[in-house]
Amino acid sequence: MGFNFTVAAQEQAYTFLGIVIDSKTGNRLPSTVIEFNGIYTTSNIDGYFEFASDTAADTIKVSMLGYVDYKKFVELTEDVELVIKLEQKPIQIEQVTVSGERYNEEVIPSDYHLQIGDLRKIPQLGELDALRSLYAFPGVSSTHDFSAQLYIRGGNFDENLISLDGVPIYNPYHLGGITGIVSTDLISDEYLYPSNYTPNYGGYLSSVLSMISKDGNGEKLRGSVSLGLVSSGISLNGPLFGGTFSTSYRRTYWDLITSIVYKELPYNYSDIFLKYSIPVSENSFVRAMFFTTNDQFKVFWEDYYESVKVDQHPTWGNVLSSVEYQYLFSKRSSIKGQVYYSSTSLFAKASAIDYGTDTGFNADNSIKDLSALVEYRGKFGGHSLTAGVTAKLRSTRWKWDIGRTELDDFINEVSYIFFDYAEDKFSLKQETELYNFYALDSVKINRMFDVTFGGRMLYYTSIDKFDVYPFIHFTYKPFDNVSLVLSYGKYYQEMYTIKELLLESFYSPFSVYFLPESEDQFQTSDHYLAGIKMKELIPTLDFSIDAYCKQRYNLAASYKDYNNHYKFENGYAAGVELMLKHTGWLNGWISYSYSRSVKDNEKYEYYSQYDRMNNFKCHLNMSLSSSWNLSLFFVYSSGLPITTPDKKYIGLNTIDFNDRYIGGEPFEWRFIDGAKNSERIADYHRLDLGFTGTLFWDQYIVRPYLQVMNVYNSANPFSYGFHSNGTSSSRGSFITPTIGVTVEF
Repeated sequence: MGFNFTVAAQEQAYTFLGIVIDSKTGNRLPSTVIEFNGIYTTSNIDGYFEFASDTAADTIKVSMLGYVDYKKFVELTEDVELVIKLEQKPIQIEQVTVSGERYNEEVIPSDYHLQIGDLRKIPQLGELDALRSLYAFPGVSSTHDFSAQLYIRGGNFDENLISLDGVPIYNPYHLGGITGIVSTDLISDEYLYPSNYTPNYGGYLSSVLSMISKDGNGEKLRGSVSLGLVSSGISLNGPLFGGTFSTSYRRTYWDLITSIVYKELPYNYSDIFLKYSIPVSENSFVRAMFFTTNDQFKVFWEDYYESVKVDQHPTWGNVLSSVEYQYLFSKRSSIKGQVYYSSTSLFAKASAIDYGTDTGFNADNSIKDLSALVEYRGKFGGHSLTAGVTAKLRSTRWKWDIGRTELDDFINEVSYIFFDYAEDKFSLKQETELYNFYALDSVKINRMFDVTFGGRMLYYTSIDKFDVYPFIHFTYKPFDNVSLVLSYGKYYQEMYTIKELLLESFYSPFSVYFLPESEDQFQTSDHYLAGIKMKELIPTLDFSIDAYCKQRYNLAASYKDYNNHYKFENGYAAGVELMLKHTGWLNGWISYSYSRSVKDNEKYEYYSQYDRMNNFKCHLNMSLSSSWNLSLFFVYSSGLPITTPDKKYIGLNTIDFNDRYIGGEPFEWRFIDGAKNSERIADYHRLDLGFTGTLFWDQYIVRPYLQVMNVYNSANPFSYGFHSNGTSSSRGSFITPTIGVTVEF
């Protein structure tokens, strides 16, 4: 890929041709100033520049407000192509735009902020993933190679608020939890608060992941086409009817290819995103967003059954919609109103006859959330105020009747995908209203000391619960590059899952969320945090250390006890996280976490099913040239806890799906569990590599990538089982290469 250059009239004249982009977002930067040997030019609306020079060697300089100046010594022996990546730097002036994004910066910055350029540099499985990329950070862990579910600072996967443009996503996974539903093509920013988040968020015990979608380009139509091993997609954005729009579509295609070659794969997914923003006046704008996802699994193949009747194969997904209005009173104050709807559902109606016996898969499951909020933000007299009111109507419906299907090839007990030890036939409907008021004030006491305090009030109608959840955060800066942090916050969980059998099956597309029906099912947590952050401990090297403790109450737990499957228990999570971050041509971080996540069932304490005591991570990026980047990610973690049997007995072997004996050995060993989570599986370790490129040709930017997961073929287990001869486990991923390309125009 490249250009055909024509040499200028003078014999030794060479052509400079280049493009200037943001190193984090990948966006093209217009109007940057380029200088070489006294020649000045600027990049055009697409970020391109071109000029001729007969100077043999000099330094090219590129500058733009809000970015670090770029300098590179260039020797001219031929025509030159350059991809120039400018790094962002904060500017010390207030800036307000009609989109309101600059103004809505959080009072307390998130611990981890990722943009699309960062996401591309983290090697991942299958394709770029907005959720899997977070595993590179300290305090974030997974259970095995085939799960994108997030376990953050000792919390379960259901304890994280995952939102897109402020709208919560209740089932944020495709492929049964293997990958996230939000394509990186539509994301501009990700903000992760691993604990002690501010009161303007609420309803979750552990953490907040806020994803912000891209706004449309206001000057011309832009877009991209992506092709990967798992899926392909297209995105467009640009001006429309006085405003801007952004849209994207993605779909898997292996089911289409295999249907031509041999037999159609039983699974596919797709998602569609739409966003439109328009200024109403100089000081206000309206923004609308719509996002839908769809997964389908074909449970019955006609070749394998006597007869099949399918009205609807199991189909699940999400629908998110939002309308937001924001008015800027001045550069220092604004008000926002938002109404959103978020739902997730699973529907199936299919039956078959197998060996003369009727079987089927029927389900009608959903969560529906209709919410409205009004929020004010303002700065005056040394204070930064945030206050808001929210109202939420939430309903759940769970109903299924499940027989034997193709899912039994993946899962020991299909109904367990909903919750632990679930029956094959189940029905439950719940509904509640929630009302919140929150307020937050950040005060700069003096040059060295800041304090932020506030709280969130909740009224939960179905159990007539009213409570207040306070928050306070201290920051002390004895030096310009050193910050000491102390923080406390109290949090609550609006819904909960019962999912502790994490290693019994990797396929978990639709977990059931229950609404609490009494005070002893309403989960709460007290978060304590202390930290030190040092910028430029030595040049280009930052250091941070965080220590946290969470006292947790009324956590759902499951037991293989037929008299009492479920209990609500107290517990705690605590840990220390250290991180060294380097910038420059070799950039990235090294981190170590020591953590404990413990529950107490009043007989003994035991480790949570996702507890990993030691976590070491290394993520490094090296610029091989102006166009190519090499990335490395290594992780070493302690093994997960498991429950092992300490007794066994002989029982009748019932081996068909109707619990009838149909031949073979008439008896089998049955096991009685010992103490819960008293043993551990083998430690987890893996090395991933990635190569990413940024090439330009004519008016296109081409971004190819090659990623290799599990480079040295580590046999990390992802499931386990017990039999008369001992314990068996299934390994996770093998060496898994992934290739793909995105072309932007």
